[in-house]
Amino acid sequence: MKATKYLVAAVAGLAVVTSTLLTSPPAHAAKGHCPNGATCLWRDTSAETNGNGAAHVSFQRYIPNLGQWKYKGTNYSANDSATSFFNNGQARPPYSNVYLFKGANGSGPSWKVNKGEYYWNLALQTATWNDTISSGYYMNWSPNVG
Repeated sequence: MKATKYLVAAVAGLAVVTSTLLTSPPAHAAKGHCPNGATCLWRDTSAETNGNGAAHVSFQRYIPNLGQWKYKGTNYSANDSATSFFNNGQARPPYSNVYLFKGANGSGPSWKVNKGEYYWNLALQTATWNDTISSGYYMNWSPNVG
């Protein structure tokens, strides 16, 4: 009887640890490389591109076509490749909330991301947006959000 209780407790504890590891951002996240007032995108998880937190694409008003950008210091195209991002926008509108789009020039489905939101692994946190972002605009700059 005691062995069964210990086994149940151990399985429950393992489930909590596994759940925490899959959904919590790592403590060593490199999002500190994102400038104040900007939104930054990285190709890989945990705010890195090829192991480098400084290798990101950032914008402060808009970026209409990520196909024309590469992650800083790399040859990787930023179009449809972001796996982590951080909205480090300003405290007040119009530079606080950002809209990310699946199409260039603010076209296609959009996603409103509030200031301070950090997605360290889009594949786990919202798979429909992993590797699908093609443009981004802060609130008042967006051509297709009113």
